[in-house]
Amino acid sequence: MSKAKIELNIPPRMASFHEVCAVLGRSDEWVREHLNKWKKEGHPFPKRHPFTNNYDLIEVNKWLDKTRDINLLSDNQSLLDRTNTGNY
Repeated sequence: MSKAKIELNIPPRMASFHEVCAVLGRSDEWVREHLNKWKKEGHPFPKRHPFTNNYDLIEVNKWLDKTRDINLLSDNQSLLDRTNTGNY
């Protein structure tokens, strides 16, 4: 008798810089240009995990929640607006 294969649908928790930029709806270059600005303004972007060298998406989401009312992603259009319209 063969054992049943179990499929787990677990969303990834870790993401590369490029993947995180896609979550933000911005290019890698744009995010890199803004990292120091956010840090100087007291809103440092989450650091890479020391073992995986990737970003923890939970920490990225916490950062987004903390900075929700601050226009960090401004270019006259919010992240939600860009996501809903597909305008990245």
